Amino acid sequence: MVIKFSKLEKEILLMLISGHNSRTITQWFGLEQKQYLKIKQSVFKKLGISRSIQILQALLKLQHKQDILIQKQKAD
Repeated sequence: MVIKFSKLEKEILLMLISGHNSRTITQWFGLEQKQYLKIKQSVFKKLGISRSIQILQALLKLQHKQDILIQKQKAD
């Protein structure tokens, strides 16, 4: 399963993982709070999560699934 993120979604995701708060992120990218929340909601929906604390766990699960698929492809 490959999740497609826009460039801005990826950058915001990296900032969230790094521990930045919404104020820092909105200022860094020059976003309004509503824009930020919409992008964050899109990222969370794609990851199937509802809270920032779940981001790393979701990404690790995706990586694990991808590793399993790669191993299966190599075995075939």
